[in-house]
Amino acid sequence: MKLIEEVGLVSYTQKNGTFQKNSSGKFECPVCHELVIRPLAKGERNKSCGKKECVDAMRVSKNQFSERGPLKHYSGELYPSNKKSKLHRLYSVWIGMKKRCYDTSQDKNNSYHEKDITVCDQWINSFDNFYEDMGKEYFELKDKADGSRALTPSIDRIDANGNYSPENCQWITYSENSSKDKRIKVVRMDFNGEILATYASATEAANTFKSQMGCRMMSPGVPHILECCRGTRGEHVGYKWAFATDKERMQIASI
Repeated sequence: MKLIEEVGLVSYTQKNGTFQKNSSGKFECPVCHELVIRPLAKGERNKSCGKKECVDAMRVSKNQFSERGPLKHYSGELYPSNKKSKLHRLYSVWIGMKKRCYDTSQDKNNSYHEKDITVCDQWINSFDNFYEDMGKEYFELKDKADGSRALTPSIDRIDANGNYSPENCQWITYSENSSKDKRIKVVRMDFNGEILATYASATEAANTFKSQMGCRMMSPGVPHILECCRGTRGEHVGYKWAFATDKERMQIASI
């Protein structure tokens, strides 16, 4: 809080009933603007006068768009009180969506950067807008999940090469999202980018294709095929791999 003036030594009653004198001052609460007397060190450290409404107001301004405090103290009407506990997960989805597109510190995000996948202007700086567009359906699916990890709603881009936006996003279950890439057609290519075979999924490719590596027969693994398709791995069992819908990556493979 802001120090208005020093008032010298003031006696305070401690919780154990004893008295203690501290150098004190008058501080102005930034919320209600009332003047309160507090010890100098404590008053400068405190953000408000301590009344519940002032504490809640300061928490909202600090946590509304903070990665560490997802609206759990929000007192407005936009977020129903019975939904606040579930906002943590929805807020984490919003934060994770932005990290995948803009956090360049993690190699696993390279495919998003290469495809220039972004978050739409409507959502990038406004959790409120994201909540209004996606929140209702999220809460309905969350209630149906009843604590099940597999049935928990997970955000999905309808067009895998498209951006995060209201028209390109939907909720599917966590299990559906985790296996989605396994249901997309993949192609096997040589190092010149020529398509040698097309498979209904990465799982089918792993189950049906064998590669001669020296004197050994190698079977491709689904995770490694998907890593190639996402651009985080260069080749697997001597071949290039790409999603059949990803024309850009197939062009890169031919360079």
